[in-house]
Amino acid sequence: MTTTTEAAPVYTTRSLTDHIGTNAAWIHDAFPALHESRLKGTPRRWRQTDLTPQQLQALEAEHRAEKRSAGAPAGADSQAPLHLDVLVLLTSIETTASYAARIIQAGYHVDAPHTPMEQLAYISNYAHTLDPADQDTQEIHRQLQQHRGAITRKWAEVTDGQRLKAACPWCQGHSLYFRDISPGIQSEVVVRCESGACNPGDDAGIYHHNNPCWPYTEWAWLANRIDHNTQAGPRTNPNKHAPM
Repeated sequence: MTTTTEAAPVYTTRSLTDHIGTNAAWIHDAFPALHESRLKGTPRRWRQTDLTPQQLQALEAEHRAEKRSAGAPAGADSQAPLHLDVLVLLTSIETTASYAARIIQAGYHVDAPHTPMEQLAYISNYAHTLDPADQDTQEIHRQLQQHRGAITRKWAEVTDGQRLKAACPWCQGHSLYFRDISPGIQSEVVVRCESGACNPGDDAGIYHHNNPCWPYTEWAWLANRIDHNTQAGPRTNPNKHAPM
């Protein structure tokens, strides 16, 4: 995938804390399927999974055991061939969740849980207590966005520069492209309208070089908007507050 090392995207009125909460909730829901996909031969599909507390404990105990096995010397027993890149991603998510939970606990004085999925739920619930101007908050946002982008690329296999076969609901141009607008190694995969004449206002989650963009957190909403626009015909101002 070709990436750009240009300036980071500018967020509009939705704050960093909103994105932190949304991303933490999404990663929480994706975590069980990501854990499943660590086994070679497992289809890497996203599915939302509800777990009992007992299943959650068993899942995390198994993950910790597999991390130990992956780092064990040659000849050590291992139950199945593993995707080490997925184990690395899981470990990175755990580190971020622990870090973010500690920051929230220090400022909000609500005891943080100790397991990754519980920590992700905790982050989602209390992200609004973070200060968007604080460097820790910005780093938490960066890391969660990076993890979500990594999961997205593993499962969606989006190609940078791929055009979406649909008209933009705002400018009607066939100019919606998947773009990686990451600065450096940070992941930020978006759908970007490149007509040069599109102005959806706050309906775009990000603006990059004056082009409206929709991060993965808003792809479901964007798809619904496109479907509605196709069925009902173009609207003068199809915004998020209009009835669908």
